Amino acid sequence: MQIAGQSSWIFVDDAPTDLNFSMYVAGSLGILPKDPMFSSRGLWPEAAPVIGSQESFQRLGHQWHDWWLAMVAEKSRNVESEPRGGERWSALFAPTDQFRSLDDPLRTWCAKLFEPFQRWWSFPGGGSFAVQYWTHLIPIYEIVQKVAKDLGRPVSPFHLTAHFVYAGLEDILDLSPGYVILGINKPSVAIHNRDWWIAKIRSLA
Repeated sequence: MQIAGQSSWIFVDDAPTDLNFSMYVAGSLGILPKDPMFSSRGLWPEAAPVIGSQESFQRLGHQWHDWWLAMVAEKSRNVESEPRGGERWSALFAPTDQFRSLDDPLRTWCAKLFEPFQRWWSFPGGGSFAVQYWTHLIPIYEIVQKVAKDLGRPVSPFHLTAHFVYAGLEDILDLSPGYVILGINKPSVAIHNRDWWIAKIRSLA
């Protein structure tokens, strides 16, 4: 969804299929990194053990982490290069090509999990609809108006893209002035964190 303000500010919130699929894969396989930035809270589906050696399991986890970081970096560049750039799928997300740009075993798992992901992602009671429910609760107009009042002037023109993932993130990824990634599994951090949103808009205004 894109919201445009009277002073030429633009706020785009989206739940990208590619980023959410990546988190779905990590959650399904139980390979989220042991890092404070990530969270196993509220993952869907629940992780199913991957059969194989510990070495293979670790390789799969490293492959996923590299894939996630590369997609995030690509999206950040896309947002910086053009206002609607963040809405493009990552070049590393190619379900119609059976994820051939990835190496095994990650490629095989992505190809195997894409169909169940699609079913869940389009389910009326979950997936993308659940993300949209929460993101629509962000009072962006009210926040911009408060910042303008505090500054004593209209906010300067800005463009902010906020990408949301269903689960997997413990904190906000504040990647650049105009691009952030948030998880909805902790609404107090991502949705209802009014102080953070005010500070972010003020930094742009």
